[in-house]
Amino acid sequence: MANKAKILLVEDDVPTAEMVKILLSRSGCDASIAHTGKEGMGLAMEFKFDLIILDIDFPDTIGFDLFSRLRKVAGTALTLILFISGRSDEANRRRGFKLGAVDYIEKPFFSGSVFTHRILSHLKIKPHSDPTTQFSGKAKL
Repeated sequence: MANKAKILLVEDDVPTAEMVKILLSRSGCDASIAHTGKEGMGLAMEFKFDLIILDIDFPDTIGFDLFSRLRKVAGTALTLILFISGRSDEANRRRGFKLGAVDYIEKPFFSGSVFTHRILSHLKIKPHSDPTTQFSGKAKL
């Protein structure tokens, strides 16, 4: 049996983080939360995640900068990363994609189902080099 997809959510807004964790858990994922950029970087260095969801605005850093730091570390250089942000302008979306994000989801998102479908779609198409840790793609939608 394949392992659950492991997702790190780096989100400083506690209610948003808890709601996303519940949505991901209900979809068959194992979600961890970090509330600061420093905490997120620490968890990303300590554990292997299939996908990292980054907010952009933190008290201690900017999500774009955290993304760049994650890309420079061997253990997270190829990890799927997407942004979730209240910044809905074209310049920020373009910046996120230019950095290499697989998606940019605007907050507030109005459908938990659409949100989880977007997350799970990235996990399904992710190339896996180690079949023992491969996500089955059979999470509940």
